[in-house]
Amino acid sequence: SFGVVDDLEVGIATGLVHIPEDEWSDSETQMVPIDLYSRLSLSQTSYGSHKLDVAASAALTIFPYEDMNYWGDGDNVMPFIRFGLPSRLTFADDAVAVRLGHGLIQYGDSPWLAGGDDLSITLNLGVDFQVTDNFNISINRPLTQWRDIMETIQSDSDFSGMIELQMSYSVTPAMDISIHHLDLWGTSTIFLGVVFRNLPAGAALNSSIIGSP
Repeated sequence: SFGVVDDLEVGIATGLVHIPEDEWSDSETQMVPIDLYSRLSLSQTSYGSHKLDVAASAALTIFPYEDMNYWGDGDNVMPFIRFGLPSRLTFADDAVAVRLGHGLIQYGDSPWLAGGDDLSITLNLGVDFQVTDNFNISINRPLTQWRDIMETIQSDSDFSGMIELQMSYSVTPAMDISIHHLDLWGTSTIFLGVVFRNLPAGAALNSSIIGSP
C-alpha cells in the first residue's frame, strides 16, 4: 500500500518495445516511457448479472532521460498528461467487459509544432475477456478523435487500420505483466510491459481485470 484512501489506486507502468525492421530502419528494442497513474472509483452499480464501474483517472508520462524523447520537444522529460473517465460494463459473471472513456484527454508536446502543445480528445473502445482469474485478453481501438493543433480543430474517425491486442497476467493483486501487439496500418509493434500498483483497502479485484489507465 502507498497510504492512499479507499477507492484510490495508484501505480507505475513501463516496459520494452520491439520495433521491427522496415525499409527505412533496422529493428530495435527500446525502453518505453514510464507512466505514473492514479484512478479513483466514482461508482459501482449492479444491474442483475451486469456491473458498471465508473472512475476518474490521470496519468503522467515521463521519459527518464532527455535523449529518450523522440516526440515533440526532445528536451522535455514529462511531455504528456492524460485524463479519463474509464467506464467498464461487465457481462457473463465478469467474463466479458466493454470499456469506454480510458485515455480520453491528452495534453502535451506537439509533434507538428516545435516547442508547442496540443490537446486531443479520443473516444476509445476496449473489450476484455477474462480467460482465468489471472489471465486477461483485451482488444482496443480508437473510435474517433478531435485534436486542437496550432489553434485548428481536426477530427478523425478512420481508425480501421489501428488495433491493439493485449494479454495480461496477474502475478499478484499488485503486479501484472503484459504483452501488447499494436497494428498500425500494417506495421506491427510489440510491447512487453509491467505494472506495479497498490489496490484500495479490501479490494477483491485481480489487477488483470482492472484495465488500462
